[in-house]
Amino acid sequence: MIVPSSITYNEMMTKTEGTNMYERNVCGADRSVRIVLGVIFAALGLFFVGSAIAKGILFALAAIAFITALTGFCPLNKLIGLNTCKRPVWVRKSTV
Repeated sequence: MIVPSSITYNEMMTKTEGTNMYERNVCGADRSVRIVLGVIFAALGLFFVGSAIAKGILFALAAIAFITALTGFCPLNKLIGLNTCKRPVWVRKSTV
């Protein structure tokens, strides 16, 4: 692909990829905290002596924490305009 030099990288990625791109908004310490919380919620779900509903909620919270940490994208952060990355990082969405 030949790109004119007057177009910035972000403009190029936005124009060429359209809706196949999203901006990563979970980085650094925020990502580490989400992984730790995911481990804690999963452990509580495994060893919690209580109802199946409570265990399901704990596992759901663990899954959300892991998924947002591993993908680097949190829809809630996007909704409230929070970005913990120092600069925008564009990532290609999976086509599968």
